[in-house]
Amino acid sequence: PPATLESASLGTRALGLHNEKVARTESDQLKMTLVMLPLPVALAAVILVSACAALVITFGLRRILRLRVTNELQDLSSSSATRHGAVLALILALVFNSVMHEHNELSESIDEEAVALVQVLEDIVEEIGSPDGIPAIQDLVSYVRAVVDEDWKAQQPFAESLTADETLRRLRVHLDAIQPDYQETVTEIDRLLDEIERRRLQRLFDHTERLPGLFWTLSALLVVFALLPFSHYAPTRENALYIGGYGAAIGIVMYGILMFSEPFNSSMPIDDAPLRLSLSAIERACESMSGCASPPEPVASPVTRP
Repeated sequence: PPATLESASLGTRALGLHNEKVARTESDQLKMTLVMLPLPVALAAVILVSACAALVITFGLRRILRLRVTNELQDLSSSSATRHGAVLALILALVFNSVMHEHNELSESIDEEAVALVQVLEDIVEEIGSPDGIPAIQDLVSYVRAVVDEDWKAQQPFAESLTADETLRRLRVHLDAIQPDYQETVTEIDRLLDEIERRRLQRLFDHTERLPGLFWTLSALLVVFALLPFSHYAPTRENALYIGGYGAAIGIVMYGILMFSEPFNSSMPIDDAPLRLSLSAIERACESMSGCASPPEPVASPVTRP
């Protein structure tokens, strides 16, 4: 019956989507395992695996194709190796430059976020002071702590359990309550808080961004085509050394791309030192004001990386 056929079709489609999701999850877990390894261990593993993969691909193609070696084939393979290698190098260079640029932009954005926090502190201390500015400074301390302790390590950056949004809203409420007496200062602080919130959202989105799987698939195919011109070489020790070195070089570049595309979830994550410095400055300012005590630090809850 049509209803049965439609149900079967939907079931097949759902099973296919489930299998695709499982495969994608396993691939993400493999990449996360690699980037979380200590750098010397990861580099050694990448060099070894890449060199072995290049040898398997090259000499596997030799066994499959069984090409007859002629002078014409040698000339053609030499020019093809140069062209295929140039295409692969160009693509990897463009992607590496792109992720490196995004990594540097994120680092600069974090610096500017920390600077904006210090500017908010200076406006509160110098223009508002005690006692009206004490609740705002305490909220500012709580906000930066939430950013450093929760946002930075969050498995789900947009989870409702994160407290930075709540403390920022509470800070705005306190500022609105004193706005009639400090209108220009509160307006300037509101502008800075808008900038801080925008940069925080940008950072949270960077938690979840990943290079698409299509890139890694296309890169693997390009590696195969780049190794194809070497497939007529005999599997001697000298040839294996150069082909393995070629594969290792490609693997190192791809590992660098993977590391820079995971700025928060790697063995060398992007540094949160600017935010921690701003937190220290805000806490010192709070302690120096009469009647201002830094809010107690929340009990740390175990947070896992994705």
